[in-house]
Amino acid sequence: MTTNNFSTNSFTVTGLRKYSLSISNSVLWLTSLFSSYTIYAATPNQVSVASALNGFADATSGDRTTVSTALNALTTDAQYQAAFEQMMPSIYSSLPTLAFNTVNGLNTKLFERIWLMQVAGLSGAAVAGDSPTQNNDNNPLGLKADQNWSPFVDANGVFASANSGGTLDTYNAQNGGMTTGAMYKFLPNLMAGGYAGYQYTHAGYDGSTSMEDNAARFGLLASWAGETCYSNTDNIYLNGLVGGQMHNYNVDRQIVFSDINRTANATPTGGEFDSAIQVGYNIREGGFTFGPQASLQYTYLGVGSFNESGADSLDLNVDSFNSSSMMFTLGGQGAYRIEVDEDFAVIPMADASWQHECLQNPYGIQSAFGTGGPSESFNFQSSAPLRDFFYGGVGVGFAIGQNWQVSVLWNASAANADLASQNVYISAAARF
Repeated sequence: MTTNNFSTNSFTVTGLRKYSLSISNSVLWLTSLFSSYTIYAATPNQVSVASALNGFADATSGDRTTVSTALNALTTDAQYQAAFEQMMPSIYSSLPTLAFNTVNGLNTKLFERIWLMQVAGLSGAAVAGDSPTQNNDNNPLGLKADQNWSPFVDANGVFASANSGGTLDTYNAQNGGMTTGAMYKFLPNLMAGGYAGYQYTHAGYDGSTSMEDNAARFGLLASWAGETCYSNTDNIYLNGLVGGQMHNYNVDRQIVFSDINRTANATPTGGEFDSAIQVGYNIREGGFTFGPQASLQYTYLGVGSFNESGADSLDLNVDSFNSSSMMFTLGGQGAYRIEVDEDFAVIPMADASWQHECLQNPYGIQSAFGTGGPSESFNFQSSAPLRDFFYGGVGVGFAIGQNWQVSVLWNASAANADLASQNVYISAAARF
């Protein structure tokens, strides 16, 4: 038998697979040996997806063969890892984050509007003359004793962005909606009512991946103004709400690697529970009203199970999942009442606070490739949230006669340069 020696530069082998070498009829044969896609994974979530994809290697026909052939054509670790990232359900982990960011802005603005109405002398907790929530005893914009109803309408815009290299996808989101409601004065210093509205969200992610959400919003809210303390104008106040939203999502998840270019579509639905309570103290000096405030918001979002379509064997069947947020806020706010004439006042205001996320801990989203044959279910683990935020803003209120108040508010929330949100809020309220 004749043997020959080969040096390492006698031939070239490309690709990341293991190979067997054999000689037959004086020919050197190199045979690719499939071991596991997990050898190319860099994170626990990528390992989970790669392990589920191992089942595709057993396919002898159909779309799973097409997918495995496309995977086997990749030549670098980075290409495999990019493909794994597109196949996991990471986009769905952004749904709670977006919902919590939106409701934080909307609830904060509801409470801010009530406070501005109190400063303007138009709060439902106020009565004419000696109300603890009025700026002074002879305020020409004070409420009449026989006025009990205060309807309102609010329009809002929420603009958020996240840049993350972790398990939360990078996105830019635009959110807008309208809320209308009414409050009724049950006691001289207590008012309660309800609200309902519509909220639309569009989020764009890397590539052509996108999400739309049409949500119906509803709830109850109340405001109480305490008796004056320490002076004849200072007072404590308490606001609260409980409500929820029904979400209808439409998600397009793009998958592009090798010669694969597909879009998986899903229409998940979600239910949200909202609650918030705020306590504050008003200090009045001349035309100034200022003081500290603290609040606690709890929000729960549950998303039902759903199946994707449009990406053949790369469609995911996703189990139900949920997440909760508890946001603590501590800060202060101030306003200055400028009486233009007896029927009109301008009230510029500003606020600043620290917010801390107490919940929204990592959770799992269980998924499986749903078509083309049996598939191992895999778990996607969400990332831990950023915990601390700065929340601040400015605004202006306009008190018109004894019956109308309009406010325009802007706020920004930021944890760092990679996660930020801006909110614009316009409100009008009447009194009769």
